[in-house]
This record gives sequence, C-alpha cells and structure tokens, in this order.
Amino acid sequence: MSDAFDDMKKDINEWKNNYLSPFCLDECSEKCCNKWIMVEHKDIHNFSDNVINPTEARNGTPIYNTSPDSSDSKYVMIGICPNYDDGKCAIHESPFRADVCKEYPVDIMGDSILVRSSCSIKYCDAEEMPLKELTEIGKKYNKNVDVGGRRIFSANHN
Repeated sequence: MSDAFDDMKKDINEWKNNYLSPFCLDECSEKCCNKWIMVEHKDIHNFSDNVINPTEARNGTPIYNTSPDSSDSKYVMIGICPNYDDGKCAIHESPFRADVCKEYPVDIMGDSILVRSSCSIKYCDAEEMPLKELTEIGKKYNKNVDVGGRRIFSANHN
C-alpha cells in the first residue's frame, strides 16, 4: 500500500470518528445492527450465537457461504448483532468491535470513495456535515465521492 492510500484511510477513519459516529449514534434511525450483517471469519467468535443457516435465510435460498469453518468465503452472515442494545451499539468504542462494523459504510474503490447505499447518511445534504467533510477528503486525494449512488464530488482526473 502506498503512503497516500494509508494517509487517505487514516483521514477517512478520523472522519468516521469525528463525524460519522456521532451521526450514527445520535441522529440515525436505521438501526443497521438490527438487520442482517456480515462479519469476517476471524471475528465470528464475537457472534457465535447469531450465525444463521443460509438455507433458512430468504425463503430457503442460500445467500452466502456462512459456515464458520469454511475458507470459501471471507464473511459470515449473521442475524441481529448480539451487541445491539436499545437501538445502539453497546461496544461502539470497544476494540472488540468487528472490523466490518468499523469499516462500514465506506469503501475505497479505484478513483472513488464510496458510501454504501444502505447507510442513511445518503439522505444528508452534501453541503452540510458530515458529508461536507468527506467531500474535503475526496478533494485532498483527488477521488470521486459517491454516497448511496449519488456523486457528491467529482474529482478532476486528467
């Protein structure tokens, strides 16, 4: 990984801590952890009671290889997170929080910073916090910023 990529990831993580986390904890009503979530095999010990049988999910149609012993898939699908308590993540500040939860909802792909469409931050105004600050990161690293399928910043790629 390049230094610039590492710096961008650091800036995005700071954005998550300073802007996204307060939004999630104080303003969001989606309750993401109250839905199906994916965790990496290495984190499954934190969720072992909640691993679902893929053939029972979605009307009997397998949705993912969810065997904790399988190496065919990086992720395991689980039901409601056991750390979801009264509409909030009970371990949001804990080092034991799963990596997939720490990374959600931002992906860096090619020339874009992507915020997944499942995140309700997509309803925020692009000119206001927390998205305004994410746009600044896009500008700094010359990356497009797409939020829920909507481009809020277009980088000038020559």
